[in-house]
Amino acid sequence: MKGVIEMMRSHIVQLNGAGGALLREMLLHHLGWDAVDRDAGEESAGSAAGKLVRPRLCVLSCLAVGGNAAAAIPAAAAIELIHNFSLIHDDIEDRDDTRRGRPAVWKLWGEAQGINAGDCMYSLAYAVLTEPEEATADPGRRLRATAILSRACARLCEGQAHDVALRNGRDVSEDEYLDMVGRKTGALLSAAAETGALLGGADDRALDGFRDFGFDLGVAFQIRDDVLGIWGDAQKTGKPVGGDLSRRRCSYPVVWALARGRDKDRHALRDVGGASSPRAMADAVAVLDRVGAREHAEELAAETHRRAWSALEGLRLESAAKDDLRRLTEFLAVRQR
Repeated sequence: MKGVIEMMRSHIVQLNGAGGALLREMLLHHLGWDAVDRDAGEESAGSAAGKLVRPRLCVLSCLAVGGNAAAAIPAAAAIELIHNFSLIHDDIEDRDDTRRGRPAVWKLWGEAQGINAGDCMYSLAYAVLTEPEEATADPGRRLRATAILSRACARLCEGQAHDVALRNGRDVSEDEYLDMVGRKTGALLSAAAETGALLGGADDRALDGFRDFGFDLGVAFQIRDDVLGIWGDAQKTGKPVGGDLSRRRCSYPVVWALARGRDKDRHALRDVGGASSPRAMADAVAVLDRVGAREHAEELAAETHRRAWSALEGLRLESAAKDDLRRLTEFLAVRQR
């Protein structure tokens, strides 16, 4: 991801004044860059910041339609900043103490400052996206990319608001879940693919394909994330085992099991949460295992991943970039972290 990390970092370190210094400290902590040796190189910084799925998707989509990667770098950096703004706020809403194995921003600086840090990260995204000296793409396409990203942010917020509203103890239908994650996760991956293709010079037909490709990829990504949130290895995911269950988070395996389990099973799943005992957590996971919730979730993620690729059928794409895109998406379908 040449250039993306440097662009993000350069805008963060420019924050100044007493408040700016505090914001800079919080943002660098969230991204893990306060703990990275500055001489270790971009890949070390990227590893600390996370998987960088969205910027990779943006740049590879640009290359796939025959564009120059440099044209997509500002959008890729902006998308990653927006993703991280949502994570900072998400940790507050979910009461998650850790992020990527480190204390969450709000846990160290409090909720109010966590909100400020997320707001700042969001604002920097548009500074990166619209900065004239960073631009190599056509101005009209850059303006259109800004509109795409703005709409995606609104959909992301819709999805997050719906997710929080669903934590009221009532059962959630599969359609309701899929609509929620389509906004919360699908929208930003869709924007990453579409803006990358747009800045690479794609026509409207190709843009439609990349938009749908990114959306379905996002839904598959979230379903896989739900599986890892229950059965994942905490050492790899950086999240506590069973954390999604204890928070009563709207998770696809639970949604599917509640619609099909026996009364006793549904009771066990509804009771887990908050200060539940390890026994209650184990009982809930046993229910999910017994009804095959994990297997069904993995099958749906694989099916949605295949549908994502069907959106690109018939498009003339650069073979090397297309191969890189496929490797990235296949990693997402089977990832363990």
